[in-house]
Amino acid sequence: MKRPFVTICLAISAATAAAAAIATGRSVRKEVQSAYNALAKADEKGDIKAYLAILTPDFKLKYLSGKFETCESLQNQFSMRSKNDPSVKTSFSIESLTSKGPETVVIVTRQDRWSYTEKGVISKIEKVMKYRATWVKTKTGWKLRLEDELEESKMYEIGKPLK
Repeated sequence: MKRPFVTICLAISAATAAAAAIATGRSVRKEVQSAYNALAKADEKGDIKAYLAILTPDFKLKYLSGKFETCESLQNQFSMRSKNDPSVKTSFSIESLTSKGPETVVIVTRQDRWSYTEKGVISKIEKVMKYRATWVKTKTGWKLRLEDELEESKMYEIGKPLK
């Protein structure tokens, strides 16, 4: 009589733990997506201070080529872009997310879209990048610490691949 009761209690406990883990995963995913939305908004506005506020001070973006970006080099890119003033629309799509304590690893696709006019011709460009990103939970929320480029960036002009 005790054995079925114990088995039922263990099954209920396991189901409760699984449900809690799923709920926690959804919460983390929602929080990280919110941080990505803030990154996109800062990028679109050219607001480097808001962008850097979402990154850890030791942030690194590693490209397949072996080159990398830091907070400082990103700041330089922002200032160059604001001089050239392309209107960028940025979006991030989380493909997968794995959490372990205060660290979360995300596979994410970033899309940047912009247009420019040259000799009276408007060109629309799209750049697609895929990263493995490491986020860390801090007192002030999730911060992006590391991005590893997983695939070479692809660029398209009005849906056609650029060479």
